[in-house]
Amino acid sequence: MVSRRTEIDGRSDSGSTSVIQLVFWLHMAVFTAINVLLFVINMLVDRSNPWFLYCLWGWGMLLAFQAGCTFRWRGLLGAHAALTAVLLAGLSGINMVFGGGPWVIWVLVSLGIPLFAHALYALDKVTLINAHAIASALWLVEILITQVMFFKHWWEFAIAMLSSAVGLALLLIVHARFRKDLPERFHGVR
Repeated sequence: MVSRRTEIDGRSDSGSTSVIQLVFWLHMAVFTAINVLLFVINMLVDRSNPWFLYCLWGWGMLLAFQAGCTFRWRGLLGAHAALTAVLLAGLSGINMVFGGGPWVIWVLVSLGIPLFAHALYALDKVTLINAHAIASALWLVEILITQVMFFKHWWEFAIAMLSSAVGLALLLIVHARFRKDLPERFHGVR
């Protein structure tokens, strides 16, 4: 009999989980030690440019994703959410430090759309094809808004909308073609 955890996470309750967790904690220890060392080097060499933050941010995204895969929540939704959160935190910091208007809002919307669709699917609110259709429709709305705000010529807007519509149509065709295979291919992974 398959346990509920295996159904949700796609892995068993065997001892392999403890090894996976041990690897994560070792990675966390190395991450902490190296980043403390980089901070010290940065402060000793050049305090005016906190370059250690870029190393911390880049490696932190990988560690957040590994944490989400190690301590799964709703399949891979936790990993997706953790990676998105760390990425957006770093980009928000860059936006605040260097300015240039609140451009990080567009990144938040663009990354929030697939996370929203993934959450709907992982929480069993919609099917996989409906999650992709929702994400694609929201991206089309985002593209429409950005085109109206930023493009100067009507043909730039038309090309962007046409390419988005073609991409959505191809996605729906592929889903319709493989619809019967999807439960077997992605069993336990949401």
